[in-house]
Amino acid sequence: MDSMPRLVVLRLVNGVVLDHPFAAEVRFPLWAATLDADASDPFGWRRSVWPLAPGGRGWVPQVLHFGDVVEFGSYHDPVQRWFGWYTHHAGDGIIVTGPFASPSAAFLDAEPTRREFECRAMLDYQRSRLQAATQMG
Repeated sequence: MDSMPRLVVLRLVNGVVLDHPFAAEVRFPLWAATLDADASDPFGWRRSVWPLAPGGRGWVPQVLHFGDVVEFGSYHDPVQRWFGWYTHHAGDGIIVTGPFASPSAAFLDAEPTRREFECRAMLDYQRSRLQAATQMG
């Protein structure tokens, strides 16, 4: 990639992602997807393409979680691909970090965020168990 990863805000209206993160003009139609590491796939990644929104403007991600690898691409030019990771939800937008040269690079960059989320979830679980145990006595 010829540009450093950065935070990119994509507008989100009623669950529809309206924007794409390409800095330069790309040929439409475009697609967007969430990628999951998959050892059984020849490329190592399974792509879950986001459905087009009604009317064909934007995409509706079915499931999107912090740290997920996302990809945008052009049907007309397969070289035009943008890899990043879902960083944050901010009201009327989502924030993604990218671009990265590959899904693996995006995945590695997101690792600290995924690890922090898992630690917070485990801490919340432990607190709730402790609270339940102290209320029983």
